[in-house]
Amino acid sequence: MTTAKRETVKTCLILLLSVSAFALGRFSGIFGDVFSPFASGKTAPATPDYAGGIAVEAARPVEIVFTAESGERYTGYGDAAARAALYELTAAAVGSAVARADDPSPCTEDEWRGALLSPGIAYRYYAPMRLGVLAAWLGSGGVTDGTEVRGIVLRFSDGSLFFETRDGWLAAAGEAPEPPSVSGTAAENALYLFERYPGSASPYLLDRSGMTVAALTAASPLADEAKRAETLNALGVLPGINAGYTDADGAEVYVLPAFTVMLGGDGSVTYSRTDEPASGASRTAEEEIEIARLAVRFCSDNAGAASFMCVGYASDGGVATVTFEYFVYGMRVSARLGAVVTLAGGRVRTIDALPLEFTRAAASVTLLSPALASAAETSEIEPAYRGMTASYFAPYWRVSG
Repeated sequence: MTTAKRETVKTCLILLLSVSAFALGRFSGIFGDVFSPFASGKTAPATPDYAGGIAVEAARPVEIVFTAESGERYTGYGDAAARAALYELTAAAVGSAVARADDPSPCTEDEWRGALLSPGIAYRYYAPMRLGVLAAWLGSGGVTDGTEVRGIVLRFSDGSLFFETRDGWLAAAGEAPEPPSVSGTAAENALYLFERYPGSASPYLLDRSGMTVAALTAASPLADEAKRAETLNALGVLPGINAGYTDADGAEVYVLPAFTVMLGGDGSVTYSRTDEPASGASRTAEEEIEIARLAVRFCSDNAGAASFMCVGYASDGGVATVTFEYFVYGMRVSARLGAVVTLAGGRVRTIDALPLEFTRAAASVTLLSPALASAAETSEIEPAYRGMTASYFAPYWRVSG
């Protein structure tokens, strides 16, 4: 094939991707620009579309513990395939139980710890998540409870649900589920920190001391021409039709009548509306988080070995802010911007994002910290990845407080 023919084929492929992303992004109504079918007063769907398991992926916790009737514990740490299998086996059961959790009432910390140690399924999130969001993402919608939880336990014996919140612990009665089978998965029998360090300030994390974890490398997916075109198109820019320019800092800038898009030299992506906020339909927090997640699919779809998770939601003065970060093996990639999305009137106003594609490096690091015991007694800790260079990340115990 001649060079000219190859370039023609490449151009055609990019145009096809343009049409696809254009339809997904601009015609979804999440940005609210003039081409959106919802921009002229039409009503957007009342609930997001959860088809294809995409939203179930968004609800993936940073820690999963499956405690069998035998007492063995399965977590999938250090084995991406086993961890993914655990989540696939347990997500439906947890989602169904959360959807049935009616009016949870306070319980004691001892009851919460007892549930953690009982046969069942435990999920832990990096940041508190709204029950309504989790239920919808796990495919069980219909929950409007705004309670924010960081931990969930489904106990097999009676189907009771237990929640860890900012202010304490809650419990709700349920129906005993049929425990999923985890045959073929190795049991790690990991301990919670409170079992090993009774005075730990982070008692409900698993102790990963001695665990061997792969280091990470990261690269910008925007270096790939097709992915760059997909990202621009998802934000409403059609290369070859919408002309851009390069500014003094080397950023690629596109200025359109209602918004501006900038691709930074460091791989960052910035989207900013320049028109007045539309008076869109009122949105729930659950819907706003889902809209924000769809708006930054160019991050989650290209994250490689990482999961792209919602870690924060806030609303003030009619403006909602949704924050996302990267996680690998359930460990936060420290000090790396995932994305921050703001919304007004139920539509995206700004995006600040750093799409990164993570790859597990050949090198591995053993999580051994001489100061772990003392840190666990006096400070909050979490396993995380830190950047050793701009593109290389190593695991460590992050100490705070």
